[in-house]
Amino acid sequence: MKPLKKIILVIIVFTLCNLVSAQTNKTSPWTKEGVQAIIEKSNEAQLVNNTSMFTQEGYLIFAEMIVDRLLEINPSQPNYNYRKGFLLLEIYRNYNRAIPYLKRATASTHPDVDMFSAREQRAPADVFFHLGRSYHYAENIDSARYNYEQFLLKSSKKSELIPVVKMRLEQLITAERLIAQKTDIVFRNIGKNVNTKYPDYSSVISFDGSALYFTSRRPWYNGESEAFKDP
Repeated sequence: MKPLKKIILVIIVFTLCNLVSAQTNKTSPWTKEGVQAIIEKSNEAQLVNNTSMFTQEGYLIFAEMIVDRLLEINPSQPNYNYRKGFLLLEIYRNYNRAIPYLKRATASTHPDVDMFSAREQRAPADVFFHLGRSYHYAENIDSARYNYEQFLLKSSKKSELIPVVKMRLEQLITAERLIAQKTDIVFRNIGKNVNTKYPDYSSVISFDGSALYFTSRRPWYNGESEAFKDP
């Protein structure tokens, strides 16, 4: 077995052992109660491993719970601030709350960061991308441009985000032009068949203009979807 594969295998086994050891009274680690048990029983290195694993597996709420504990241990640590800012963006799209954490994370960055190591205090250079998109969402064009450009300077030249950032820089040029040419727009509610008290978003109109498709986070009838809700 190659050394790199051995290291990855050891990390996976170590992380799973931490999760298993955290179970109390048959509480699963894949619940909020189980994660709270992990937080109470784990040292800092174990917390870092677990929050990275939860992030990798898509259990972002659980990852955030552990990151909050890591920030209690070291509130100024760039790596922990990066994690918090990233999760605020990914879970809640809350760019206003994410910006302070991401700004603190830029104090120390590197293009190659080991997110499973508790000794790693630097934030990945991707922090500039996420800070750029936070400012982009906030319509702060100058700050968005600055951070996108910092990402291009400091990230790995092989980063998959480079084409995304270049596209976003073009979007900023377009945004500046549109802001300078303001147009009056009238919003008209198209009725209760589309608009509900639940989140309705990401609409797309068909090519022929005859149909509107959108995402709606409505519950199923008779509460049938309640058992499938991800915390």
